[in-house]
Amino acid sequence: MPLPTQLLRLSGLIFSPKVAVLSAGVALAVILGCMSLNTLPDEVNATIQTGSLSIPANSQVEVYFKVPYHQPPDLTITGSHNDCVITEQNENFFRIRNKNAKLGRTIEWKASGHAGLLDPTKVLVPMEKRAVTPQEGQASPPPASLSAPKNTRVELGGG
Repeated sequence: MPLPTQLLRLSGLIFSPKVAVLSAGVALAVILGCMSLNTLPDEVNATIQTGSLSIPANSQVEVYFKVPYHQPPDLTITGSHNDCVITEQNENFFRIRNKNAKLGRTIEWKASGHAGLLDPTKVLVPMEKRAVTPQEGQASPPPASLSAPKNTRVELGGG
């Protein structure tokens, strides 16, 4: 009969409160370790870039971030007197237009988000380097003397 006594002693050891607490602690440590928890708030991990620029009346400006973002960042514009609107924004740049036909505006901007690797499919060629050659069947670009809004490219940021 020594076998049942040994089984009782072994089962008492396996199912003891100490072993249960130890097993729960090990399981919790494994689960939390596998989750790779980030305990820092997003603001700590955010890349913040700021800048200011003057936008002439009835003009549009492209601002390229020095460090591209993983996705379009949160963008804040101040000082526009409700005349400036963001017409396009992505991970690499934003485009802003001054709708006022008479007054230029000086704005300040702040972009906040997570920096990311530049996606080669989204790389833009700066406006000064774009080749404008009309293809057969397409209209030619308008002459520069027309009063179309001016486009400007500005590289700022890295704050």
